[in-house]
Amino acid sequence: MATLRLVIIIFSAATVFFQGPSMAALKEPNKPHAFILPVAKNMNSGLYSVAIGFGTKPTVSTEFALDLGGRFPWYECFTPGYNSSSYRPIRYGSPKCKLAEDTSPLDCAVGVPVSPGCSNHSCQVASYNPSYSVGCGGGLAQDVMSFISTPDGSGLGSRFDSPPLIFACCSFDLIPSSDSSLGMLGLSRHVLSLPMQLSSAFKIPRKFALCLPSKPKGSGYGDLFIGGGPYSLPPLSGDASHLFASTPLLVNPVNERYKGVPSYEYFIGVKSIKIEGEAVPLKKSLLSIRKDGSGGTKLSMASPFTYFHPSIFEPFYEAFMAKATEKKMVQVWADDTTYITCFDKKSIRRRGTNGPDDVPEIELVLQSGGIWRIHGSDYMVDLDERKTCLQLFDGGPDAVAGIVIGTRLLEDNLIEIDLESSKFSVTSSLLVHNTSCSRFRTA
Repeated sequence: MATLRLVIIIFSAATVFFQGPSMAALKEPNKPHAFILPVAKNMNSGLYSVAIGFGTKPTVSTEFALDLGGRFPWYECFTPGYNSSSYRPIRYGSPKCKLAEDTSPLDCAVGVPVSPGCSNHSCQVASYNPSYSVGCGGGLAQDVMSFISTPDGSGLGSRFDSPPLIFACCSFDLIPSSDSSLGMLGLSRHVLSLPMQLSSAFKIPRKFALCLPSKPKGSGYGDLFIGGGPYSLPPLSGDASHLFASTPLLVNPVNERYKGVPSYEYFIGVKSIKIEGEAVPLKKSLLSIRKDGSGGTKLSMASPFTYFHPSIFEPFYEAFMAKATEKKMVQVWADDTTYITCFDKKSIRRRGTNGPDDVPEIELVLQSGGIWRIHGSDYMVDLDERKTCLQLFDGGPDAVAGIVIGTRLLEDNLIEIDLESSKFSVTSSLLVHNTSCSRFRTA
């Protein structure tokens, strides 16, 4: 009997280790606390995706790429195999259509039978892939989706089928063939974004957190939490939210993408930039959002890189290079034309015996007074065994925002968007705390 009890204990521990449903999940009431979606990084396309059960009879597991600024989810409805019995088109002029804004009536082309993606007098909206600046028109529709809940921010709980959620159909491929995604999930503050729809459907908090992995798909997975924490990121003990620095979310009055439609993208207030503790001398008005929509600091998944307005980049770069020279970092030419500033890795020392590279530490001083610390692992990339390069760039003459923070800088940083309190929170690099956003597990 003692032997049998020992076997049961070992089996139970193994189940938790491999992230099967936890004991807390088994006791979970018939209402989700929050949802957790594993996030995969596609090295070829540069997109980050999650898999969602989509439709009924049949239900297909579909990969959706993530878009922080997207107003609503969209899907390639003409994909073979998508003939869900729960699919319903949304008619033009209906209350649900009016939620989308910037709509028009759409009829099927002559000779095309009515099917998912094609319905007469449907509500037409524009779907868009910001990473490749391509879009298409398609009808608004609704269908059932399924999500895995999490009772404790780590263990996987019950699966919940949603009520019909609104999304847009797209008639052709907006995502490169190198990526297996068949649509995009809008995560913006718009009422039809995935977090907003799920919060309404399940009465969970209107907040989500994103932990983008730095490792490629198959080597580790990040997380998209919808509904709030706790956030468990082993081997870090406790709730990772204790590392947060928070600041208010700001509203930009102008939408760059859709003229005449309010902006639903995420902007944060940055008061100043410091390098190695010293403030960069720059016009702080460039860090504020103006009435014409220019300026400010925007969070974006449209590009891996972070861009500065030229008037910010010039003094920033001068201050950065001065600190790099103090640290005796030797600049070398890059063979890759993408990068303009690279250094010989042998010239870069370590902070301590096993510490990170001793490169200039950058600080974004947030409007609240908190600090978003940007370490070398956030903004440098190894080009080869000898060179490491700066991933911060001049946005050029067409730059509108003061700073556009790209995905490489977001990787391995847990960020939370709280839409109820209009607050942004960030941990800074999790690598400093001996953890990351790339966890080994089955997605």
